Amino acid sequence: MLTFGVSGKLVRNNLVMYDHQTNSLWSQAYSQAIQGDLAGKSLSLLASRVMGWADWREQYPDGLVLNRGYRYGDPYSFYYRDTETGVRSPVNRDDRLGAKEFVLGLDLGEQVKAYPFRELSKTPVLNDVFAGRSVLTVLDTHGPGGTAFAYAYDRRVGERTLTFLRAPAPSAGAALPLTDEETRTVWDGRTGEAIEGSLKGKRLELLPATLSFWFSWVDLFPDTALYQGPGEAKESPSPLAPGAFTAPRDEEGGY
Repeated sequence: MLTFGVSGKLVRNNLVMYDHQTNSLWSQAYSQAIQGDLAGKSLSLLASRVMGWADWREQYPDGLVLNRGYRYGDPYSFYYRDTETGVRSPVNRDDRLGAKEFVLGLDLGEQVKAYPFRELSKTPVLNDVFAGRSVLTVLDTHGPGGTAFAYAYDRRVGERTLTFLRAPAPSAGAALPLTDEETRTVWDGRTGEAIEGSLKGKRLELLPATLSFWFSWVDLFPDTALYQGPGEAKESPSPLAPGAFTAPRDEEGGY
């Protein structure tokens, strides 16, 4: 088991960590060691979700909280409003979206795809197929202060692939009620759990995804697939071959 610290270095404006055991450098974005004895080794990517504090307390009343004594509030709130794009200028640019547009970046290992919030706002419950996976994305616009979050799930339950839509009526047990066309089970879009119907108790698999600015995502993954609306092709291949990954260096050849 390794333990990690912050190296103070960046790759594509993204955090580089080091491990205390070998001093190898690790890219947070690529989940991979990029220099040192463990170069080329990868960490397992765990799925997680971003949520408001009130929602966390309601869903996990006995959950643990890491508090390092920081003040409440977001110290980067100004950064969302200005035009700056990181400490260094991006190497890979893509004008299909504005640099500071938010995307939900889905990472399925060898293939990645970005779902722009502008498109998710049009289709808050989106059934997609990507990299051989049946994907569900859900936009949650009920965060604190109107903050929007987004989640990605695998919409297969056992041997069955489900098709989701917003529930026609509120549900007492779901903060973000959805239903599937196949069984009419009611699901909570925030947790992926079935709360009413024949599939009650089942839970959708949460997929590894991150909220990101477009400039940052496309700089890290220049070959990313991009969801561009309901008229796009059902399958959007974007091979990355992570085993052949070579970490980008800065202008002076360092990290």
